[in-house]
Amino acid sequence: MPGLGRKRKRNWLIGSSLLLPVAGGSWPSGAAGPVAGASATTFSIAPTVQYHPNSQTATLDGSNKVLDCADLKGLAPVFGLAAISGNTIRNPTMAGTVAGTPGTLPTNWAASTSAGISPNVVGSGVESGLAYLDINYSGTASATGSVDIFMDTANGIAALDGQTWSSSVSTKLVSGALPGVVNQYFYVYNASLGFLQAPNVVISPGASLARTSFSGTISNASAAFVRPLLKFSFTSGQVVNFTIRIGYPVLEQAASATALSTIGPVQMTDALGRKFWRFSGTHLLTIMPLLVFTKKNHCSLVVGRQHRPATTSAVLGGQGQSTAMLESNNSSCRAPVPRVFNRARTTVDATYNNLIVGSQLQVIGAASSGTRCLLTTNANDSSEAAVGTDATCTGGFIGGTSSGAQGEWDVYEVAIWNANQTDANFRAQRDLMIANWSIPAVTKQICLVGDSITYGVTGVDSGSIPSALLGEPGTNRVPDGTRIINLGSGGTTINFGVSDRDAASSWTNLTLAGGAANNKIIFHYGTNDMAAIGGTQTAAAVYAEVVALLNSASPSGYLQKGWKVYVQMNTAADNAWKAVQIPALRALYNNPQFLIDTLSNSGNTYDGLVRLIQTHLITKSPDGTIFDTQADAQSLVYYKDGLHPNEAGNDVLVSGGDTPQYGFGAGISL
Repeated sequence: MPGLGRKRKRNWLIGSSLLLPVAGGSWPSGAAGPVAGASATTFSIAPTVQYHPNSQTATLDGSNKVLDCADLKGLAPVFGLAAISGNTIRNPTMAGTVAGTPGTLPTNWAASTSAGISPNVVGSGVESGLAYLDINYSGTASATGSVDIFMDTANGIAALDGQTWSSSVSTKLVSGALPGVVNQYFYVYNASLGFLQAPNVVISPGASLARTSFSGTISNASAAFVRPLLKFSFTSGQVVNFTIRIGYPVLEQAASATALSTIGPVQMTDALGRKFWRFSGTHLLTIMPLLVFTKKNHCSLVVGRQHRPATTSAVLGGQGQSTAMLESNNSSCRAPVPRVFNRARTTVDATYNNLIVGSQLQVIGAASSGTRCLLTTNANDSSEAAVGTDATCTGGFIGGTSSGAQGEWDVYEVAIWNANQTDANFRAQRDLMIANWSIPAVTKQICLVGDSITYGVTGVDSGSIPSALLGEPGTNRVPDGTRIINLGSGGTTINFGVSDRDAASSWTNLTLAGGAANNKIIFHYGTNDMAAIGGTQTAAAVYAEVVALLNSASPSGYLQKGWKVYVQMNTAADNAWKAVQIPALRALYNNPQFLIDTLSNSGNTYDGLVRLIQTHLITKSPDGTIFDTQADAQSLVYYKDGLHPNEAGNDVLVSGGDTPQYGFGAGISL
């Protein structure tokens, strides 16, 4: 009965990845020598920007999310604070800044000169996740007055009478002494740019970056524009010399300022001691606009692993572009391949097969020019037509695009060139990255197929689903050279599996050399067939459909297509009908007749090519069985919702808990 025997929720350490930073370039105690990839790749053609978490010290928040990290090439750092969606300031990340005397202010910005006090641009960068501008004012004041730093043009932000606006900005006194009072303003102008109002607050920039905000309501019928600024006052004869840091200014139509939030990836450490950044579909890093490239003139390479495929799963993006600079895409075949600004291989053939992106560590990338795109996964590549429309990108993203966070990736290294390379040069850079990380050639593959138990559900970290756990570096759960592809799909029934198998461009046609021993499927269907999604089928009806999916002469079943199939015993569900049918289905699978029906019994056509993963027998102290009974499914320790395993549940599903012989890792070695 629901509620009886319910296991209490506890905190768990999930998998082998620890949420702890480690020193760059280190390796586990007792290891024979440096771990592959512990140091950044040295390229023969220097990238424009390069990020390598293991050899860098990122600024982290209290949850180990990345606030910011330098670019190894010293050009464009990344930051992980979310943009304020209602921010009307058009350039809050300081694009266009050039240090100098006087230098160049960010696009749309202005700084006044008054009474002998003049500005020079010191530079821009990132601190605590905030893009900033450093500007110096110096001189001897010939009169009492003030100087202003305007964060947009006078007519750049439209406004109306009666609106309430909120201004927020972070400031820091970098050097020198402030000459007098500092005010944070927004001016209100009429349509002819005549001054109307000046709501403001006095602020006190100090030695640490601090954020201030205020709100004001427009009370003039002629109001047409608002303009944010900082004002620095001085007195006649005063010697002025100070440098002020201005971080991510915001002007929004709101009753109060929106609080900043961190959306940077979680920095983690793998079983080999290497730091990486985990993007789980809600995380994003912004690359400062000091990186400038065009869609038809750039190259990129990434060391990473995708948790699971999606129509859009961006690992790199360009500022202002809704399509990804580099992503994996499964629109031509449910097995994903690299895509650059909507350009991908669409012919599902042997070349496509070699490009497939998985949940194991790999190198993916693209070189884009006006005449072609060269897409690569590890040492395999494909030349495709050029990107359709060119555009300049001033800045970019890791983990998403201008449309927001999208990617579900573990990212170990990123290199971007703001110019195209010849095919030979690009391949040479790719091969250097492969060698640095000791990425093996793919010779085997494991495809996880089924429903949301396989694919994972919202609310469960995508880095903790079975496909991602199987591919964790250093865990040795699969042999070197194994590609892992999550081909699950939430809410699906066996009918979906049949149509998926029989599609003209089906992934089931993309086997690797070496026969069934190198081409494995982990299979979990049937739970939805017993539910309202697909009806209330009995175990016997589900069993018959499973047999036909695996063993069919025409159209060809999984076995006829050359796959070895591992049937994962259906995990328990907190549902009265399923509580009866799921154990009955397991019993049918465990009956010797199942091997006879699939022609996989001893001496038959597919002898040894159907195996059972007895996940319902997994135990974990002190809880006993985890996936066996309806009472198990009520656990808040291992289940999210009475049906889907949570992070701890998936970890035990793959590892086997106290009974590793029943987990995925041991099961697929049979």
